[in-house]
Amino acid sequence: MERKTILKLKEVFSHGYAWTRGCEHYSYVLNNGYNVAYIINCFGHACFNLTNKQLDNLNFNMTDYYALRNFYKYKNETKREVSEELFSFVEQAGIKVSSLSRGILKRNQTVVALYIDEKYKDIHFIKLDEYGWSSKLGITPGIKLYENVPEKISPFYEFYDSYILTNKKADGDGVTKNIVDNNPVLIL
Repeated sequence: MERKTILKLKEVFSHGYAWTRGCEHYSYVLNNGYNVAYIINCFGHACFNLTNKQLDNLNFNMTDYYALRNFYKYKNETKREVSEELFSFVEQAGIKVSSLSRGILKRNQTVVALYIDEKYKDIHFIKLDEYGWSSKLGITPGIKLYENVPEKISPFYEFYDSYILTNKKADGDGVTKNIVDNNPVLIL
């Protein structure tokens, strides 16, 4: 199940896709009589950021949703082990993952922040976009925006670390953001 989803994601990124969804809300799809928002969770939104059209073209379905949601079971691992397992999935899709530091963010890169809920053994992601930080909450279609990286999202999700994702197959020419003190600043 997980492997098929990775192959679908790898297909998109091998053609040079570079996280351009923007503020587009996710479409609803019917699942077991319920409307769910395009079978993408916070992990899928932040790390892959596919458009509704791309999801349609890939025939993204509930199997893929469960692959993004359930490939990883957080039990008693350290925060570092949690991070390593999550980003192993991202790297299998052809995306390079590195620690965030000072420097210049190129067009073929994005930044994601990982939050870990140690009490309920859960994770959450937010992603840097041209208008700030965005997050997708559960099966809702909407995108929540943040001006800066919050220390906490809800009482339980605490900021763990930020990462740069790079698609080496995408055009990296041009600078979009300057990273200062672990907080990317938009370059106008």
